[in-house]
Amino acid sequence: MRPASELPKPFDTQAFTLGQGTDARLTRRRLLGDDLVRPTRGVRLHASLAAEFLDRAVAYQLAVPDSVISHITAAALWGFWLPLDLQASTDVHLTRPPGSRGPRRCGCIGHTGPLLACDIVRGRKAVVTSPERTWCDLAAVLELDALIIAGDFLLKRRGPFSTEAKLAAAAAAMTRRRGCAAAREALLWIRPRTDSAKETELRLRLVRAGLPEPAVNCAILDGEGRPGDGGRYVEEPDMMYGKYKIALQYDGGHHISEAQRRRDIGRDEQIIELGWRVLRFTQQDLDDPWSTGPAAVARTRCALLERGWSPDPLKE
Repeated sequence: MRPASELPKPFDTQAFTLGQGTDARLTRRRLLGDDLVRPTRGVRLHASLAAEFLDRAVAYQLAVPDSVISHITAAALWGFWLPLDLQASTDVHLTRPPGSRGPRRCGCIGHTGPLLACDIVRGRKAVVTSPERTWCDLAAVLELDALIIAGDFLLKRRGPFSTEAKLAAAAAAMTRRRGCAAAREALLWIRPRTDSAKETELRLRLVRAGLPEPAVNCAILDGEGRPGDGGRYVEEPDMMYGKYKIALQYDGGHHISEAQRRRDIGRDEQIIELGWRVLRFTQQDLDDPWSTGPAAVARTRCALLERGWSPDPLKE
């Protein structure tokens, strides 16, 4: 069998409609080639790209005029910290302007609603809702804690996608939209500079158990620097209670490696010498298998009490 002819650029690296293929003088036989897949009717995609979620999403977008990739799909493309069941979702969410018919295709979930210019980001391949608009759309489908985690992602320490002011403005513009109350509630709990979803989960568990709220990713100094400058940088734990010199660290999967554990121990030893107590937690410490409360809460409460904290603020 004669091999299929090469596709012209850019069809070899992105989805295209049958109309675009015809305009590029691709024959009907070529459009039915074994090296092309049909992610949705009227669209072709090179088989080598079929497993890429972005390319599949773009294929659906091409098939629906004036659509914008939104909701869970946009969140996945931005890299939001999402619940595991939503991370596994393969449906493509598309939003069209009011008055348009919502997309109705197998594997596609259609929405209609107003989109301002600031709600849309045009990338090289795809047109998606902005990080702030995506978060607002998630407010209609996520539980409160998952929505807080998604907001913390946008304000993360490394490479944040938004700011507290932008998120607040986006939530304020949600008047009468589904999820507006959840968005306003979540804003009260979102904190910048968080590094992972599990750190947010740990912080929420501690505060909701009646413990003080820890500071997020603040630097610990040794107090021995130049006069008046506060000292030299030593470490920046995930969270801390500076008043009580308690540092909290959540150990995710990357902490399993021997090299990372050695670095962790070395940093801990430095602040322990400065009088700090270090509490390290894993997923097991966040779980509550016996309905007695997570071990992370019990250990943190014990450490706080030993360092002089009192549940009664009048007795501190």
